[in-house]
Amino acid sequence: MTGKILDRRIDEVKSLRDRCKRKSVRVVREHGSEVWLPSRRWKKLNERLDELWRVRREQTKGARCSRTILG
Repeated sequence: MTGKILDRRIDEVKSLRDRCKRKSVRVVREHGSEVWLPSRRWKKLNERLDELWRVRREQTKGARCSRTILG
């Protein structure tokens, strides 16, 4: 993917993720304290977003290195 297409896809996935519930599953620990976990959809979209960010980071790193070698 090119940079603009990748940025557009990142924005789409981020928009979907932000509409999901970040704190949806209540878990009570043994000691009585409670924690809120994100929904499965939020986790899945967040993993996809991390992957897209990684791809974009690798692309810019590759472009930067090739310019320093050539230039």
